[in-house]
Amino acid sequence: MVNPSVYLALFKDCMRKILLIALFISRVNISSAQINARDDSAFQYHPSLLKEIDSTFFLEKKNDVEFQLWISHPKMISTRLFILTQKDDKWVARLFEKNYKADTLVEITINQWGLEKLWQRLNDNKILSIPEEEDLKDKNGKEIDLLIHHGTRYSFVLTSTAANRSYSYYCPKLHLKEYKYVKTFARVFNIISLVFKHCGIKQNYIC
Repeated sequence: MVNPSVYLALFKDCMRKILLIALFISRVNISSAQINARDDSAFQYHPSLLKEIDSTFFLEKKNDVEFQLWISHPKMISTRLFILTQKDDKWVARLFEKNYKADTLVEITINQWGLEKLWQRLNDNKILSIPEEEDLKDKNGKEIDLLIHHGTRYSFVLTSTAANRSYSYYCPKLHLKEYKYVKTFARVFNIISLVFKHCGIKQNYIC
């Protein structure tokens, strides 16, 4: 007769394996699977600068998830690139700055803690399904005629093995003041604010 403790040990081992599988599935859903929210053909902003950054600092390829935020200041004074990637369950964040006047390209050291939480908070602000700026509607369902297309431009690129997204906004903080009822402006501002906070960039630099 088999000792009951043997069955109990087998049951505990089986439950442990089921729990591990459930945890793995939930982690996958947080990362690459969620990028299926909206699938567009991603447009790569600043391709020549991206190539220069890659040749100088080497960018990781074939990531499970990659998020780029390009911050392009007016009159091409400078451009910053924030990259958040996940590969093999490891999150990495990097920040680069190109100063056109001084003709310099540098990588700025930033915090590597809390990156998965940062990604979750970006998801909370609908980063995967933000519409194009020109697709926004007013209270009457008509397209919002944004007269301001100068100042700082914030360009977003999201890529994964499953889907791609890209969109850009000019001065969302300024437009938010005029269109307080348009939640997308608030979400775009929150996304930028989260990245700036993580990188140690002053919030008042957001326009």
